[in-house]
Amino acid sequence: MNIEGNKLIAKFMGAVVFEKFVAFPDIKLEDNLGTISNNRSFEDLHYNQSWDWLMPVVERIEQYETVDVDILQYGTKIHNYKTGFEYVNNIANISFDNKIEHTYNAVVEFINNLDNNIKNF
Repeated sequence: MNIEGNKLIAKFMGAVVFEKFVAFPDIKLEDNLGTISNNRSFEDLHYNQSWDWLMPVVERIEQYETVDVDILQYGTKIHNYKTGFEYVNNIANISFDNKIEHTYNAVVEFINNLDNNIKNF
């Protein structure tokens, strides 16, 4: 289970992380794994296994005006198209079998390094 990565993403998406759960203010989303309600246990965060959960995160990352997320067959690249700076490029290390896994890993890496990356926007 990817609890730490899922908690990190939830916080990036505006959730408040508590000791045993996260609270999403004003979010309702239906997906094939259930409804995201205001409070979710860590085990009920599905960013690592559902495109319905992960794609809004990719879209939020792309709200940075110069950042693109390229989800390719052999990996995911997150880069600044104006400067050419690459925040994440896991293309060389990935099998083409699991796009959601390499996209999830790239998103977690980007968010983990967000404070360092912000100077490149």
